[in-house]
Amino acid sequence: MSGRAIGKKSKSSASCRRKELIDRVRAKRQKTFEEAFQEIACSSAKKHQRTMLSRLLDMTDSISFMYASSKKNVMYMGEVIATLKESLNIPISQHEIAEYLEYLSKIAPDWCTISYSLEQKKLMKINHSFPVKNVLAIIHNKLNEI
Repeated sequence: MSGRAIGKKSKSSASCRRKELIDRVRAKRQKTFEEAFQEIACSSAKKHQRTMLSRLLDMTDSISFMYASSKKNVMYMGEVIATLKESLNIPISQHEIAEYLEYLSKIAPDWCTISYSLEQKKLMKINHSFPVKNVLAIIHNKLNEI
């Protein structure tokens, strides 16, 4: 009788070890998958930021020219976006341009600020005393950091 009890116990412990091994393999596979997913997400975010900064280099020159030729230092965002959409040689949506301008105001607040008018419309203000070459240098530095 004691031989049967030992046999059942060893079968039970063997199946338990198998189950534990399968669980460890699954956990390791899940961890590998999560790490790969995070790496892809991180590289995708970096690629998006690099694209945004590269486009901002072109947009900054266009913005500077637009404000200088209009002899204004404040314009409605809608007007800036529409003019940029016409002048850029790349297919880009108005929403993307707005996103880029918001980002520009964050990385170069001494040159470009975004606020709201009394009618709650977005305004973009350019500081003409801050050199455009400094803005371009900021963008280049951000590109080099990526």
